[in-house]
Amino acid sequence: MPVAWYIGMGFLAMAKHISIFMLLLSLAAGSSAARILSPAEYVNNLQTTAYVWAVPETKSDNQLKIRTAISNQSDRNRYAALIGAHAAGAYPVYKELTDLWGVPSGKFHMKDEIHDYLRFNDEVSHLFISYKLSQGFESVYGKIGFSDNRARMLGAIEAAFIMTAVEYPLDAYNPDQGFGATDLVADYTGIAFAYWKSKDSRLSNFDLKVSMKAISGGGRVGLGYDNEDYDNYVYWMTYKYKFAVAGFGYSTRRDSPTNPESQGFIGIGTTIPDLVGIVSEKAASFLKPLELYFFNFHIRAF
Repeated sequence: MPVAWYIGMGFLAMAKHISIFMLLLSLAAGSSAARILSPAEYVNNLQTTAYVWAVPETKSDNQLKIRTAISNQSDRNRYAALIGAHAAGAYPVYKELTDLWGVPSGKFHMKDEIHDYLRFNDEVSHLFISYKLSQGFESVYGKIGFSDNRARMLGAIEAAFIMTAVEYPLDAYNPDQGFGATDLVADYTGIAFAYWKSKDSRLSNFDLKVSMKAISGGGRVGLGYDNEDYDNYVYWMTYKYKFAVAGFGYSTRRDSPTNPESQGFIGIGTTIPDLVGIVSEKAASFLKPLELYFFNFHIRAF
């Protein structure tokens, strides 16, 4: 088969297996498209804003009132759009989560962290997804006009809210799941890393990425659907130098459902945005969401 076919099939499988992640991101993404004003009114507002702020500052009460009114209206529109997008997306997200993992219809109970036959692969996946959720929400909030600090904080808060809700009440009262204390620690660690990386430029070349051992979907419907699905993913802590990416990966394998074995990998490779960036930084920026997938050659460390 041609290389393009394998790459294409890989992305199709990725899209399928991280459907929950993308659906959660749509809560914020919808906000960037939502508008309280009509398109013509919105453009007019932007033009008016540009004109008013271009006027040299004076003590004119009228100018101050106009600036304040436009700023307040812009804030109201932005927050109203966010509230509307979240309200519209809440039920589809809840339905997708419960269709995949079950409804919270039982009594509160804790997850057996040691005997869940996952060897902490579940916690590592929580770390990765929380990290990417926080980054994704931060990016969207930044694009719709929030300052860097506000977008960073809102992204972390939203990711923390969603991942906490997954553990409580969804998993906590789900007869087949259970509240996972280590899952929640992994969630908050991933969010903290995303926040810290965004704030500290010295961490810009470090990242969390994912790859798959096989691109075949195998009939599975989502990330973490069953043990075979967990075993198919490798989660990487990576460091980038120019377009080259090196990292250490963690995964699991099993000879039987109750006999998981931890796997560690050392890999080197790249991502599509990093390769495209050699030719065009603008195109690489457009493809930035694809940097989560790590194409690599690797050896097993343990």
